[in-house]
Amino acid sequence: MSVDSHANPLKKDKRTQVGLFVAGGVFFMAVALFVLARSLGWFEQSYTLEFHAASAESLNKGMLVRLSGLPVGKVTGIKLEDDARVRVQLQINKDFQRWIKSDSAASLAREGIFGDSFIQITAGKDKGASLESGAVLVFDPGSGMNELLQQLRERLFPLLEEMQSLAASLKAPDGQLGSTLGEARALLHELRNTRVQIDKTLASAALLTHKNIPDTLGYVDGTLAGFKKTAQSTDEQLAQISGKLQDTLDQYERTGNTADQTLKEVQTLVKETRPLLQKAIKDADVVMRSANQTMTNMNDHWPFSGDAKPASMAGEAPAE
Repeated sequence: MSVDSHANPLKKDKRTQVGLFVAGGVFFMAVALFVLARSLGWFEQSYTLEFHAASAESLNKGMLVRLSGLPVGKVTGIKLEDDARVRVQLQINKDFQRWIKSDSAASLAREGIFGDSFIQITAGKDKGASLESGAVLVFDPGSGMNELLQQLRERLFPLLEEMQSLAASLKAPDGQLGSTLGEARALLHELRNTRVQIDKTLASAALLTHKNIPDTLGYVDGTLAGFKKTAQSTDEQLAQISGKLQDTLDQYERTGNTADQTLKEVQTLVKETRPLLQKAIKDADVVMRSANQTMTNMNDHWPFSGDAKPASMAGEAPAE
């Protein structure tokens, strides 16, 4: 009796553990089935739509169906008809039925260029009733993979050819770009040499002008001043001579017509000479003022002033 009494509790504990294990397994299996059923739409109300396509290219069973970008169903069947066309069956969530109307259309779309394909349904704008189960949608095949590759080829190949042509033109020394660059280099070299020569010439001219023109103007100024002084002295002497001649004429007027005529001719000559000398003096004054003004203006502006020369000429001026 004692042995059986000890064995029964152990058996009960094992049975309890097995029962809990089985119950847990069943529970987890039920949860998994529920999640799977929900993901497959077993608990959702759905209805069926169809469309016909000329080819099954890029169409696969189970592919996603979207409405305005949102997933609303999937492709449940693809069947070849007697006329060699393909009938595609769609399972659509009934919650989205009110947006799919008679003017809605199905098209083959792709997530990017190399992404997965899916069926895109456009929302209807018709105020009429929504499509019922079994209705046929208008299908737009869009661009298949081959068409996309062809478009990519048509866009890329001309670009590649143009890039290859440009690269060849850059490498070719006798090409248009190469010859143009050669001419540009030659022109820049010529301009650089010309600029150096001009800088040297300007430096020499600036140095020569800066040193020689003031001396030359000073020499001219001195000469004109001397001429003015001489002209003034001559004018004073002529004034004195004219006065003396006037006195002499008064004295000789009474002596005879011949002497009188002679003295008158001398007086006339003196009168004619004096305005010329006065005009020469005035001209000398004008020339001196102009020369002084010119020298002042030239000394106030580079390269005749004492300012520093530009850097491009300072190092190239010839030595004295």
